[in-house]
Amino acid sequence: MQITYIGHSGFLVETDTHLLLFDYYTGTVPPLNPAKALFVFASHHHPDHMNDSVFSICAAHPHVQYILSHDISRALPEHYGITEYHSIRHDQHLSIENCSIRTLRSTDCGVAFLVSCDGKTIYHAGDLNLWLWEGMDKLQAFSMMRRYSEYTKPLQDYHIDLAFLTLDNRQGDGAFCNIDHYMRQFHIDTAVPMHYFGSTEIADRLLADPSSEPYRQRIRKMEEGETLLLP
Repeated sequence: MQITYIGHSGFLVETDTHLLLFDYYTGTVPPLNPAKALFVFASHHHPDHMNDSVFSICAAHPHVQYILSHDISRALPEHYGITEYHSIRHDQHLSIENCSIRTLRSTDCGVAFLVSCDGKTIYHAGDLNLWLWEGMDKLQAFSMMRRYSEYTKPLQDYHIDLAFLTLDNRQGDGAFCNIDHYMRQFHIDTAVPMHYFGSTEIADRLLADPSSEPYRQRIRKMEEGETLLLP
């Protein structure tokens, strides 16, 4: 697999026969190989995950499919003349062109995506994150942790080759908890932090923190525009 970090939560994953474009918001989309099927994913309607310019960026590709969370207005793709797309809710399965797509419920809006194709399983969390904030009372924190545990539980059934996981500067001391849970509870070969809302240096702090010792070799920090090759 070849992975390009476009920016924020946006990535392009290239497998043997597919291009998977996740949550484009900002940055430059690399050239899209016209010989490979292109799947464009948007996990929810928040503007930092759904930039409707992606429809014009991908319009010229000869084999493009759009997989959009149900909370994204149908007016967005249809404004660009796109009338055939997949509007998907959480806890659904979709099979398209030898790819299997499963959605998980988000702790914020929309869905998370679990995509299996060309012998690889890729997980993009969208905003399925452990949203613990400074000032939360115990009841709010308990409710969030309960829902988060419930919504991520289906991942126990999968061997995930690549996961894109939230590491948000705005959460302060609670920012590490999300990736820590994913890496301890699920079988993830490689995890790439995203959704920084600030400096990527928080990834360096995570990797230096004693809590990450059991899994830090499986975390790959990427900068905007960087490309990573995985077996």
